[in-house]
Amino acid sequence: MRQLFIQQNLNNPHLGIGRVLDVNNRVIYHISGDMGRVGDELILTDLKQTPLAKIVQEAGGLVPKFRLQVGKAKVGSFGLSLQFRELLFISRLNWLIFVNTNTRSYSVVHVNKILLKAQPIASGILKLDLFDDENIEALTLIIAFLERRQQTGSPLAIPRFTFPNRSPQLVYEHFSSHEH
Repeated sequence: MRQLFIQQNLNNPHLGIGRVLDVNNRVIYHISGDMGRVGDELILTDLKQTPLAKIVQEAGGLVPKFRLQVGKAKVGSFGLSLQFRELLFISRLNWLIFVNTNTRSYSVVHVNKILLKAQPIASGILKLDLFDDENIEALTLIIAFLERRQQTGSPLAIPRFTFPNRSPQLVYEHFSSHEH
């Protein structure tokens, strides 16, 4: 088992900036990139800025689609759904990811083998327990991606609708006052 810690900057809602630390508090990976639009990428790099893994948004809308790459090879893909926020399937790899949106904890399994467990230990810090040495970069990036989406109110979180120049109370009253 290997333990890593993801520390992300959650101040900018679309810019993914973070670092991955080992148990000795040394930075071993950087996470950077944009999120939210088709073509945006979240990239895991080593200390020399060599890309190790990448998540690329391929489609937008209510069910955005993403491609997972390790090096230059596509290893999997997935879509996010508003309906099934607690379960995610990574095709090709056959990984199931279980998300607890209340506790911000994550589990990744393949058939009957646990590959990763993650849980928050402090504000902005997520502890990863990795049980699959061959896929450390891909697993780390997926969890950083999901954590970023959860914290910024993107599709894994409850959808937020905004109405310019109206208070939320007025909008609520507008919709609740109609009788059918």
